Amino acid sequence: MSQQLMKVNPGEKIRSLGMQASKSKGVLQKLLPANIPVDRMLRVFLMAVSRSPKLLECSERSLLSALMVAARLGLEPDGGVLGQGYLVPRWNKNTNCLEATFQAGYMGLMDLARKSKQIKDLAAQAVYNGDQFFWSYGLERDTLQHVPCGETSPDKLTHAWARARLVNGGLHLVVITREQVERARARSMTPNTGPWVTDYGPMACKSALRLLWKLLPRSTELVIAAEVEKHPEHAEAIALDDPTAALDVIPEVIDPLDAMVDVERPPPSE
Repeated sequence: MSQQLMKVNPGEKIRSLGMQASKSKGVLQKLLPANIPVDRMLRVFLMAVSRSPKLLECSERSLLSALMVAARLGLEPDGGVLGQGYLVPRWNKNTNCLEATFQAGYMGLMDLARKSKQIKDLAAQAVYNGDQFFWSYGLERDTLQHVPCGETSPDKLTHAWARARLVNGGLHLVVITREQVERARARSMTPNTGPWVTDYGPMACKSALRLLWKLLPRSTELVIAAEVEKHPEHAEAIALDDPTAALDVIPEVIDPLDAMVDVERPPPSE
């Protein structure tokens, strides 16, 4: 089936996909937040697909399913332009073809976390060789100092950190090493394609954020994002289900995050 899709003219594929997506405008309107017009979402979606030869090979059904997930979460699948989310092709051995899945980017996860209304401030950064970087964990207070030097080469990344201030005054900090980032990458379904290749720094930040989520209040959308990444084959059903039903899967969502990023904290810098 993949070989058949590869022979399809890209322009024809986009036109066909656009027609099918337009038929779902009513559903998209109900899923999208008020600040994202349906037509804008469709333009961003079609642009992302047109830029990727692999996405053009994916089945239309999987692409439309990924669009529904992005709409439910209120994140644009811009492929790293704003860092909100990605359309990621993956091979499905059961259907013997490429299928698209939606993955929230680290900026998208930060947006979802803020919807809990209990987070005052949230930040995440990648650390590179040459940065001035110090952190420590304390009984009363965690400490972090980070002065970037301007380096952004993926092979120079050493750590990633995420920090959250809560409305009630609480402060949470997580720092992970490159080794932990690489373990998270190895457990990904697409370690050698998509954002892990094109946006390594942001994905390192996302790995730190995933560990931070364990300490923070969760929004319904954040729970759905985690469940979709754990079960991409059921993404559309999760996205279109009653949003409140997602709260019932929080226990299953928390444990899989342990498998994505190791829970042990690295020793503080000296």
